[in-house]
Amino acid sequence: MREPTTTYEILLSLLGENGVVNICESYGGHTIRIPKEFRNEGLKDIWQSRFGKEGTAKLCAHFGGDRVYIPKNKAGQIEARNAHIIARLRDGVAVRQIAEEFQISERQVYVIFGKARAIESAIDTTNN
Repeated sequence: MREPTTTYEILLSLLGENGVVNICESYGGHTIRIPKEFRNEGLKDIWQSRFGKEGTAKLCAHFGGDRVYIPKNKAGQIEARNAHIIARLRDGVAVRQIAEEFQISERQVYVIFGKARAIESAIDTTNN
């Protein structure tokens, strides 16, 4: 397995999927300074509540003292949005209403649902 090279990959290796989502939601699109150690206990508590004690320690050990650009995680946001769209469709909500709610076209709602059905179909085929 190759070494992570992008900031996103490094964050993923340090924090895991949930941690990456948390840091991208908290700081995505900004450059932040990651301390070697926390002098402010309040800030340390905030970081530990968001990224856990272990995750915070890993961030400080890897990036400590550096300024790091945190990506926005656009792909993760789109994946989450698509999951909500699929759930709304399965709940019986009209395509037009979903399109308005998520500010996308009706066609895009159908495309998202079609891709999800294709993936589910492929999974069913490999499990049988």
